[in-house]
Amino acid sequence: MNKILKLLFLSLCPLIILTGCKSEERKPFVAFSNRPITENTVPESTFLTGSRVYYAAINPKGFSDKVIRVQIFKAGEKVNMLGYSFHSNNDYRLENEKYYTDYFVIHSPGHYYMQVFEITDLQKPVILGDFWIVER
Repeated sequence: MNKILKLLFLSLCPLIILTGCKSEERKPFVAFSNRPITENTVPESTFLTGSRVYYAAINPKGFSDKVIRVQIFKAGEKVNMLGYSFHSNNDYRLENEKYYTDYFVIHSPGHYYMQVFEITDLQKPVILGDFWIVER
């Protein structure tokens, strides 16, 4: 009986170690804040109308292109296209291959989405994020 338990233990240990020690895949993300983005920034998701919304689009693996497209659109029931209306659509040249930071100002309350594309593939966003703008 002891030999069976030892054999079972010895066969399960490597399995547990190999499956439990996977390196965590670092996925692209966007961080929003009401202050300029730094290493110590605490991300936020709700902002006041007319205030600056700072963001950092971060891709730990690095962007493959030197230019990205950042789209911001509003979700809602009373908007133009399929429940969404575009707020902005801009292309930016990257100075750093792993992140891009900037800010924008929105004066209309609602639920907004941001998507970041690499300029060579405008069909599939690299990064998606959402945030809320509320009345002052």
